[in-house]
Amino acid sequence: MTVAQQEGNVIVLETENGLNKVIRSHRKCREKVFILFLSQWDPYCIDLTQRVLSYYTKKSKIYLVDSWTSAYAFVAHKTYFGAITSTPTLVTLSPGPPRVDEYLPNIYRTLDVG
Repeated sequence: MTVAQQEGNVIVLETENGLNKVIRSHRKCREKVFILFLSQWDPYCIDLTQRVLSYYTKKSKIYLVDSWTSAYAFVAHKTYFGAITSTPTLVTLSPGPPRVDEYLPNIYRTLDVG
């Protein structure tokens, strides 16, 4: 079983354990990373996933978490960045506090895939 599929700086996490490792490593190195929570059944998420896989060129890594394969990940870290209640949701981890964005135009703008 693979934990992640990587294509450049876009990494698709396939287990909750993969997300745990990302958050643990962020707490140590504090580099900027994005975590994008998606649903494979939502047309907006499907379009956003295709755009990220095709057009994402930033240096920061982006981790894609699917609600179907990693359902528990949506609530597991609610003490760190809050429970994820809708998709798509972009969590930005940087040296400051985590930033959670659910507004689709802001997600496109932040990732520069619009």
